[in-house]
Amino acid sequence: MATLRWNGQSTLAPSLSTVYLQAFNRTLSSWVNVTSNNLENANTDFDLNGTLPTNGYNLSDFKDSNGYIACRVYQEVVV
Repeated sequence: MATLRWNGQSTLAPSLSTVYLQAFNRTLSSWVNVTSNNLENANTDFDLNGTLPTNGYNLSDFKDSNGYIACRVYQEVVV
């Protein structure tokens, strides 16, 4: 099991546009949602916390040859 944690904020409120924490599944070559936040206000620190594996995957699906897990945090675009 791996615990993923991110702390930050956005100038665009997550309540208006969801923020996601994702990990890269190297077996499937795709990003997997670990957790998200759609409740916070703009310019307010918040945490995204999650664990791997998720959704029936194996932890080894996410690790590279050095044992690193690639993660990203992104926010949906609002138009």
